[in-house]
Amino acid sequence: MNPAGGIDMPTMILVEDEVFERNSLVNCIDWKLVGVQIIGEASNGSQGFSLVEKLRPDIVLTDVKMPVMNGIELSRKIRRHAPETKIIFLSSYDDFEYAKQAIDLNIQAYVMKPVNEVELLRIVKKAADEITEKALEQRMYSEIKKSYSINVSLAHEALISRMLMGMRTDGENARNLRLEWLCEPSPGKLCLLLSLYDKNFTKSIDKSIASLNKNCARLCAQSISVCMTPGILITFFCVRGEPDIIKKMEGLLQKFFKERNIKPVKIKMVCGEGSRRSPYELYTELLRRSVRPYPGHGPADEKKKNKQQIADEVEEIILAQYQSQLTLESIAKQMHFTPNYLGTVFKSVKKISVNRFLMKTRLEKAEEFLRGSTLMINEIADQCGFGSLTYFHTIFKKETGLTPSDFRHGMSEGQVNAFT
Repeated sequence: MNPAGGIDMPTMILVEDEVFERNSLVNCIDWKLVGVQIIGEASNGSQGFSLVEKLRPDIVLTDVKMPVMNGIELSRKIRRHAPETKIIFLSSYDDFEYAKQAIDLNIQAYVMKPVNEVELLRIVKKAADEITEKALEQRMYSEIKKSYSINVSLAHEALISRMLMGMRTDGENARNLRLEWLCEPSPGKLCLLLSLYDKNFTKSIDKSIASLNKNCARLCAQSISVCMTPGILITFFCVRGEPDIIKKMEGLLQKFFKERNIKPVKIKMVCGEGSRRSPYELYTELLRRSVRPYPGHGPADEKKKNKQQIADEVEEIILAQYQSQLTLESIAKQMHFTPNYLGTVFKSVKKISVNRFLMKTRLEKAEEFLRGSTLMINEIADQCGFGSLTYFHTIFKKETGLTPSDFRHGMSEGQVNAFT
């Protein structure tokens, strides 16, 4: 990775004493297919280590049995001088002792010869993905350190978004934001409050987050509130001892909304019972409790649900889960309706299709990140549920007439929002 610039393609060197096999690995496999760049090759471990010192590759793909210095010795030296490097072994020798030493050296994978190209690409891609993800997190939090006061709310939001989606979260990043209590075991009971409000008041809520968090901290030292999307406020807090703290926190939120003349307010709550539960588990439980059975599969009062209620519930799900790989089919499955029926009802009530509303929500959130954060473009694409940078770039330009970079660099207001 290049610390001075953006996040580069992960790099790899090949260490193989057989010239034919080394040339085949270098020239006959499309490494760019898995997002990896070959930056050097060596015929033995000694040459390989010199390349490691000089080029600092992210990945080393090395044979085990080689002259001068074998793969085991090479790996030991790499672990002492560049411990973060991913090492993948190639070997024709299915030898238990070598495999055992590879495990002791924290080797990424052990691939037997003759090499299966698809298997090798899959293993290298896994290593590259881990490297890229860690680099993204490091870049994000290094940017936060540069302008902490401006970006802290968005940093909280980005971290909590990952937690709610069940994605792996770096403990050091959480500690930097003083949110380690969300992802590390503690004696307290973790609770989640999800507040739904008129999204037209989102700017007012955004400006008041700091004061809300300060008030929450007076009641419960470990607490955090973030606006996940227009119309949804997420509050996590940890309860230790005092039995009525949950009601007090809910009352504080009610007061917060009332002071801003925001109503009606709907607050949903779930708290972990017994062993400590993660934010993702609580969020999943809250969504599960919120799903109502369709007519004919639930209590009599549920059979009376009208089209407005159905459409409102679809909107709630989209606003709460837009970061995930949400589709009309997955929403219909959650609500126990057919996709065709659900799509027809939503469009008849909201005057917009489900897919269009989902895209509108994602783009509005992306615009907010582009205006107010220093997150990289690919991080924003990930946080807003677009799946890939290419797709995000294509959709954003199609809808706004601008690339995400142009939008961020201050093009005229009349061009930047396709949905105003």
